[in-house]
Amino acid sequence: MQIKRIKLSRRSTIVVIILILVLCLVAEVINIVFDPFIEQVEWYPTAGLYSYNVMGGYAIDPDTILQALQQGKTDVLMPELATPIAPVHSGTILWHQSDFLKIANALFEFRWKESPQNWSFLFMLLRTNCGEIKGGFYYADIAYFKTLWYKTTILYTAREIEITPLYRDVGWGGGGPNYPHPIFGWSTVDLKKLKVTADDALNIAEANGGNAAQLRVQNECRIYLNLSGDYGWNIFYENNAGEIMFQIYIDPYTGSFHLERIQAP
Repeated sequence: MQIKRIKLSRRSTIVVIILILVLCLVAEVINIVFDPFIEQVEWYPTAGLYSYNVMGGYAIDPDTILQALQQGKTDVLMPELATPIAPVHSGTILWHQSDFLKIANALFEFRWKESPQNWSFLFMLLRTNCGEIKGGFYYADIAYFKTLWYKTTILYTAREIEITPLYRDVGWGGGGPNYPHPIFGWSTVDLKKLKVTADDALNIAEANGGNAAQLRVQNECRIYLNLSGDYGWNIFYENNAGEIMFQIYIDPYTGSFHLERIQAP
């Protein structure tokens, strides 16, 4: 059997060589500017302030701070010598998503002298106890991110705020580390277009198995709500043994949901 040789004209050969060079150049740019394998590394901020290079905190008065912010006051954050290791406020303090965001905005502007509107929303974590759903949440962790250039590389930097009213404390983290920028970037949630708030999401969860889950353990459980661009609302109920009894994902723009886990009675 004869093998026919394909002869390329001089012009075709030049075109092929140029194409190869262009592809090599594009690959090199991607390798320099991005890390194409970052999805395998999963280098991403985790909830909590201890991963940041610089962190601190302020004391707050949970009985007056929301009213003070509503009145336009800015002197609501006080110096803190040490972060409390146990609750210092008697009674129960439960706030809603909008309350935590107001405090986060105030701290962001006070600490970094700019608005969080100039940053992208990364995630928000909220916690409440079963049986206290209507009252709100006792804890929030809110993070933002922004793109920056370092020499020839695109990176992400992040800032994070923890709010624990029972401890009369708000903490912050920032100043690095910087994170590699994956080719397609991190996902975000546009809070201005958010149709399903934390309270709405919790109502959806309750109506579709969450209420039954907590009744099975006589409300001896905790509820965690995580909002991110990757998963939307991720809500799960955890019993005192640390077992997830119920989990649901909810689209923050439409309210459609997917049941992930329902523990058998």
